[in-house]
Amino acid sequence: MGFSASTTRPQVMPRPHWHNQLELNYLHEGQMTYFMGGQRVEVPAMRLALFWGAMPHQLVQVMAGTRFSVLTLPLPWFLSWRLPPSFSERLLRGELMLAEEESRLGEAMADWSTDLSTGQTELIQVVLLEVEATLRRFALQRGVQPQAPSGDPTAIERMCALIARRYREEIRVEDVAGEVGLHPSYAMRLFRTATGTTLGDYILQHRVSHAQRLLAATDDPVDLVAAESGFQSASQFYEQFKRRTGLTPRRYRLQFSARDGA
Repeated sequence: MGFSASTTRPQVMPRPHWHNQLELNYLHEGQMTYFMGGQRVEVPAMRLALFWGAMPHQLVQVMAGTRFSVLTLPLPWFLSWRLPPSFSERLLRGELMLAEEESRLGEAMADWSTDLSTGQTELIQVVLLEVEATLRRFALQRGVQPQAPSGDPTAIERMCALIARRYREEIRVEDVAGEVGLHPSYAMRLFRTATGTTLGDYILQHRVSHAQRLLAATDDPVDLVAAESGFQSASQFYEQFKRRTGLTPRRYRLQFSARDGA
């Protein structure tokens, strides 16, 4: 995915997904709703939305006629800009941040898509500078607030919300099923049918995402990162982290130290 931009008609996602890039969304028209962090978040037209894709997220509702531009940005590049810590930390904790004012960013995002498609180094650098300026302006906005949850949660959403709150704890299938008053076996089948993944894998993805944030933003020892992220053993942490990111925890962290030294 890397550094890319496009304009398209968004589609409802059949299940949550995740990636390690920062994601910018801008709706030219229409409205859509994400489910992430255990709640529904509405994104209206002409308001820049920003989130870290490593947190499981799912587009669950799209108004007819909605058109949006989406840009993905490698996380090490974003962190190298050293934006205000309070701003970066909110993103890395899984918050979808929504600009409080409408903007005319649509034309710029269309230009970014065209420029990146050329593959020309100079144009890519220009886009990077413009994206950095956009995010710096975004970070300086007063009163940027997360959107309030919308709609009544379904059983799946309630299970996801419990996991989002408690993934760093020792959490059992029985705990998640009890949240919605279902038999554990039925809750597991229902969850997998709705999300395309198991309860266990969903919990592990949250833990790995938490570890990614700590590795990128702190100097904590790797073993401490594992424990703080909810892993019961170092071996499980190393196995799951590499399986989901393609890198060992230490190599993942080196991306950021290398970028800082550039």
